[in-house]
Amino acid sequence: MSFLELDASKIRSNHAANPHLVLQRDVECHGRIVSSVVRLCGGGDAARALERRWHLLYLRAIEWQCHLEACLARIDNQVNILCLLMYLLRT
Repeated sequence: MSFLELDASKIRSNHAANPHLVLQRDVECHGRIVSSVVRLCGGGDAARALERRWHLLYLRAIEWQCHLEACLARIDNQVNILCLLMYLLRT
């Protein structure tokens, strides 16, 4: 694999994470809406259940974001090692 192919692979990996960041921001923005609904409902059982479900969704989104970042970091590390090995083999 050439340096250009490695860079292209790295770029594709970075673009794959972007939709997840958009979803993360969307979940965070909906938190304000959920809070408003809970306030309007007076904090009844249904409102608390909605808030709890949103909170669990929010936590799941953060977990996935961390997982994807760890995967990308691992890929970056592997690409850096491959580039170093290729450089060492050429010298």
